[in-house]
Amino acid sequence: MTMSTCDECGLPIEECNAAALDRLEAERTERIERQRQVIVKLKALLRRADDVIVWDMHMPDGREFQNEIDDVLGLTSPRP
Repeated sequence: MTMSTCDECGLPIEECNAAALDRLEAERTERIERQRQVIVKLKALLRRADDVIVWDMHMPDGREFQNEIDDVLGLTSPRP
């Protein structure tokens, strides 16, 4: 019985499938970690929001707080 090989990478199908599953699992793990980091940052922002009683965008603290929220949510470009 001949072993089938992947047309794209030339590996045996079983090895190619195993490698693909490993890549998918690594991507999934990275995605979960990024989501966990966002949740941690959002929780910190919510705790800080308790301290911002009056949120006026003309006040420096209000603008800074909004910028932090935008950063966590990915609404701003990364700063160099």
